[in-house]
Amino acid sequence: MLDERRVEMLLAIATAGSFARAAAALSFTPSAVSQQMAMLERDAGAMLFERNPRGVRLTPAGMALVRHAEAVRDHLLDARAEINAIAEAAGGRLAFGSFPTGTSAIGAPAIAKFHSEHPDVDLRLTDGEPHESVARLRARELDVALVFGLDSWPAAMDYDGKLVAREGEIELEPLFDDPFLLLLPAGHRLAESHDEVKLVELAEERIIGNPVGCAPWGMDLEHVCELAGVELMFQAVYRSADFQAQQALVA
Repeated sequence: MLDERRVEMLLAIATAGSFARAAAALSFTPSAVSQQMAMLERDAGAMLFERNPRGVRLTPAGMALVRHAEAVRDHLLDARAEINAIAEAAGGRLAFGSFPTGTSAIGAPAIAKFHSEHPDVDLRLTDGEPHESVARLRARELDVALVFGLDSWPAAMDYDGKLVAREGEIELEPLFDDPFLLLLPAGHRLAESHDEVKLVELAEERIIGNPVGCAPWGMDLEHVCELAGVELMFQAVYRSADFQAQQALVA
């Protein structure tokens, strides 16, 4: 790895045309600049300068390093400008991740509100499951994401039970707790009787999916039932993690 400060000094020399003028601009002595450039050449493994009485001239290796260093500097300046623009809501881009039901419930209205308040910011939505959004956050492909997690299934765990991010790699901010909703066919006795159904009332009902086939919701439901001392009849022949498919099967 090349020392960042020495690379910055190299750019100053390329602009000034000599060690002495670069040293004056950087408030260093010429000898200090010369020593630092000798170390940079050692680190780079190549001669970067052709020295002459009038100053120094960059070698092809030196010009290549300057070109890359200027590109890095420009990228960092662009990044700083974009970050400042986002912080001031005056421009830039914001990458937002969500999942289908989360987008329809609160993500889409949030996007509309954001656009109305910050019209100069280019907001981009990427749809995916919670663990996919977490992986994209970890890879810096997303800036913020709407995800969900369950007591037995964190947002960073994929549907094979593998964690896509370690603790501390992402920051979770709780928004609210979402209750379990029971999906019943039209005209079902439990749907007609009252608004809230006790778990014990489901003991004689066939439940679509099973703890493995409809993970993670089935596993969490089974855990809640175990705490309540209720055993449900999961139907292993119907397995789906998609809400629309589940609704069609129930109907």
